[in-house]
Parts: sequence; structure tokens; C-alpha cells
Amino acid sequence: MASLVELEAKVAELKAEVAAAQARGDMEAVAAAAAAYTQLSVEIEEASVREAAAGSSKKAEREQTEANARTKAQAGEQVVLHVYDLAAGALPAANRAASLVGLGAYHGGIEVYGAEVYFTFDAGIVTCAPGGNTAHVYNSAAVLGETMLSRRKVKAVISQMRRDGWIADNYDLLNRNCLHFARAFVEALGLPGDAVPAKLNRLAGIGSKLDAAARAVAGTSLSFLRAATSFASSSAATSSGGYTPPEASG
Repeated sequence: MASLVELEAKVAELKAEVAAAQARGDMEAVAAAAAAYTQLSVEIEEASVREAAAGSSKKAEREQTEANARTKAQAGEQVVLHVYDLAAGALPAANRAASLVGLGAYHGGIEVYGAEVYFTFDAGIVTCAPGGNTAHVYNSAAVLGETMLSRRKVKAVISQMRRDGWIADNYDLLNRNCLHFARAFVEALGLPGDAVPAKLNRLAGIGSKLDAAARAVAGTSLSFLRAATSFASSSAATSSGGYTPPEASG
């Protein structure tokens, strides 16, 4: 099928033929050109309808694409928690024993914008493909919600968290581990931190409490020891200063 532009060019040619035929007085040529013009008028109308429909379809597709983009922007980006069982080789004997009585030891990473973000003792904040941390044994995944932050803003959040101390040197198995980071990162993405189940970090929580209790007991014992030592020293000094040995009797 000829396009509207091509048909309009043919109309211009017919008009020129009609003018030439009229100048020659060739009425048969004029009649033939008129018949051809009538047919072209029908084709032009059909071409106009086709191109209008095609234009409407392209406009509708463009509007749908824009609407989808707006919907995605309004819905936000999905945030997913990936959970791993710690590899046996990475667990101290005490932790392995604890996991046997229901205190599982887990690693967690947060997926956003197609990358899993997590925290390690040797590299700080790092990323991998979702579910692709080969240092541990994959367990499960859970959708936590959606963040309204753009990809660029998420990168800025990660940079800020590094500046705030989420670096390898500050890693602490009991008080600042991968699951503590996961909670902090989720909160920075605008979701509630408790979306990351506390039970995943239960072993570290118990260990932290035991560690704090041990430190408290050690501190109390040390204070008592210092007080006792000070009292003993004071008593000895007082006794030696006021004592007069008896004279020998004979």
C-alpha cells in the first residue's frame, strides 16, 4: 500500500496532466485524469485512516510505557532478605554445639536493585548476586517490602553507612555482625528494622548478654579486689606505725 505522502505526490502529477490536457484541448485525457483522481481520493482517505490509527497505537504504547514507569516508581523497589546457614568451617566449636540445641547460626544479606548487600569481618560492606554468597549454605529468602529510594540514593546510603563505621575493623560477632547490618540497612531503606527476624540473630544476642554479664562480674570482682587490697595495705601501715615491741625480760 502506498503511503499518504506517495499518494499526495501522485495527485500533484495528475493535476499537472489535467492542466496539460486542457491546454491541448484533449478532453479524453482530462476525463481519464479526473477518473484517476477520484480513485486516488479514495486511496488517500484510506491511507489517512491507516496512519491515524498507527499514530494512535504508537501514542497508546508510549502512554502505557510512561504509565508503567510511573507505577513502578510509585510501587518502589522490592527488598529481599536472603538467609544462609553458616558453613561448618566458619563456626567455632561452641557455636556449632549451640546450633544443635536450637540456636541456629545464620548469615543474612539484603537484596535491592538486583544486588545482595551484606557485611563481613574481612571486607566490610560488599555485594554479590542475589542468593549467590558461596561462603555459606543457602537457606531461604523473604520479601521484606519495597523501598522508595532510587538506585542512586541506595548507593549513597551504602556509602554513608561505611562512613558511619560499618567497616571490617568494626565487625563484632556478638554486637556488630551481618544481621545487625541487615537491620540497619533495611531501616536506612525506609523499612522497619524488625522486618529482619530477631530470631536469626538469637545466638549473637545470647552471647552478647553473656559477654556483658561476664564483664560485669569481672568488673565487680576487680573492684572488690582493689578495695580489699587497699584496705589491707592501709591496715598494715597503721599497725606498723603504732606498734612498740616489748622489752625482753630476763
